[in-house]
Amino acid sequence: MGQGVYTALAMLVAEEVGADWSLVAIEPAPRHPLYANRAIGLDGLSGMPGFLKGAARWAVREAAQSYGLQMTGGSTSVRAFWEPMRQAGAIARVQLCKAAARQWGVDWRDCDTEAGQVIYNDRTVSFADVAASAATMSADQPLDLRPREARRLIGRSVPRLDLPGKIDGSARFGADVRLAGMLYAAVALVDRTPATLKAAAAMPGVRHVVEQPGWVGVCAQTWWQAHQAARTLETLRAPVDAGLDDAAIQTRLEAALGAMLASDDPQEVRARYALAATAAAPLEPLTATARVTDDAAEIWAPTQSVTLAAWAAARALDISDKNVTVFQTLVGGGFGRKIEVDAVTMAALCARAANAPVQLLLTREQDMALQGVRQAVLADMSGQLSEAGTIAAWRGVSPASPPPAACWRARCRT
Repeated sequence: MGQGVYTALAMLVAEEVGADWSLVAIEPAPRHPLYANRAIGLDGLSGMPGFLKGAARWAVREAAQSYGLQMTGGSTSVRAFWEPMRQAGAIARVQLCKAAARQWGVDWRDCDTEAGQVIYNDRTVSFADVAASAATMSADQPLDLRPREARRLIGRSVPRLDLPGKIDGSARFGADVRLAGMLYAAVALVDRTPATLKAAAAMPGVRHVVEQPGWVGVCAQTWWQAHQAARTLETLRAPVDAGLDDAAIQTRLEAALGAMLASDDPQEVRARYALAATAAAPLEPLTATARVTDDAAEIWAPTQSVTLAAWAAARALDISDKNVTVFQTLVGGGFGRKIEVDAVTMAALCARAANAPVQLLLTREQDMALQGVRQAVLADMSGQLSEAGTIAAWRGVSPASPPPAACWRARCRT
């Protein structure tokens, strides 16, 4: 998503295995319970009573593992995989050292790794030369991880692994996917069957029109042709009184919080912080490409969760999620929006109806209209300083608005 996780997680493995950073390459992890993010959801337990928190944390972790929930979000990636990634690198290091040691006739414990080589005194051998043999070696548990003072990568600034492709244009994002015989789909958001449905289906380049509750998908030879036809299908909606705007939300939050009390204590520091309700608004609108057969589907999408994308396609097509393969492309900004699966559901249904691969792209306006917004928050923070200038005590009070939901979204996710 551009926040550096590709590089950060690779650094954890490379550190322990002793890899040459200039030779490290990365690819998205396939869908597998091994890559479940066990830290997702833990931050939501912060307000829980202490006597329940331990059990709740265990339950959240076990649920994520049981369902194989692969997800990037909440700044949890490094927290979730700090130990597993380093353990994986350490296992590989031990295997490589054992393979080289057997070749040299020495104790593997006297070997080390650095810059893509196994080292024993003045002897060196590249990882490539012992990799096949190393794959047959076992690694005893528990493993010794590198101590802080021996780290060469963690805590240092290194070149990001995803930047070269983004600079030279070779990086593949969601809309860069190309499949043989692929059609392109645009969407019209509707509240009733459009009277112009037949006319839209007869427009240049249009191959299929897919009607679903709340939306109509138009599949055509080019996305522009699909978009032009979809524009004729948008139905007028009655104005909706949301009942709230930013000013009203702010007023209610201030009423819940009350006036900030003044303090004459020079050792006490007080501040109030406000955050308005905000849309994620990533640069890249939602998009997905789908290829569907009778009982299986392939999905290409810039998603923050291959698990949720697979579940969405399976629900829409009424097939087992085990028969859905998700290929994760680079994400043009996420901020939580790419956890949503609107485009995956739409693309899967359009591909099934068209009997051809379909790439669906929402417009910027549709993407903004369909996403929920982050909660508005108002916070009073106060802290007491000790004579030494350290924090002796602090208190925080933070009312928040309920997260506004896009009412259309529930209809989209079958």
